[in-house]
Amino acid sequence: MENINREHPEYIARKAMWKQYKDLYAGGERLRANAADYLVRRHKEPGEIYQERLNRVFYENYIGSIVDWYAATLIRRAPAVSIEGSDGAAKDYFNILSANCDLKETSLSEFFRQRFVQTLVYGCSYAVVDFPRATGAALTRAEEDASGRSRAYLVDYSPEEVINWNHDETGGLEWAVIRTSCLQQSKVTDPAVGAGDAVDLLRPGELQDLPQGGRRKPG
Repeated sequence: MENINREHPEYIARKAMWKQYKDLYAGGERLRANAADYLVRRHKEPGEIYQERLNRVFYENYIGSIVDWYAATLIRRAPAVSIEGSDGAAKDYFNILSANCDLKETSLSEFFRQRFVQTLVYGCSYAVVDFPRATGAALTRAEEDASGRSRAYLVDYSPEEVINWNHDETGGLEWAVIRTSCLQQSKVTDPAVGAGDAVDLLRPGELQDLPQGGRRKPG
């Protein structure tokens, strides 16, 4: 378990900074909830006075406005996707992908607008091409298409979720460890909703579950 959750030295050095950048971009109630991280208590300041200042904290969110302005300006008009060739099935697939690239009804242009915003906030962003999970192998390509197994889609991961990695000699990503969390409730009769963690090892062409006891980020 310890090796699975090992964090890269660069991740350790940056994760506090990423949290601060996310707070400053989001502003509003998120920043108010974390106001103690930014509003320093004065020397010998009584606790009730400091708490009152925390309750009254105000933040003019210029950072969020600037980032969103750049994103809106860059993608003022949705990019046009032109698909060439005579393969009708390929054209149909890319038309579907363009309209719903992540199985959450997100268009391709909106997906990459969100990745651009995330890059402006964090300094980087990750996207993975994945396929639906299936039990057993499809016997034919037609069976694979009919069952939806061939329907590739995009999954986004923030820098806070990519906790460890290694680069090859050319600078490419050789592997990465992705740790995600989500609230889960197996049955409606469960007494409480719990947080579940999942850890995956990503290699080119492969996404492998690691024994963590959680589940993967929903696709």
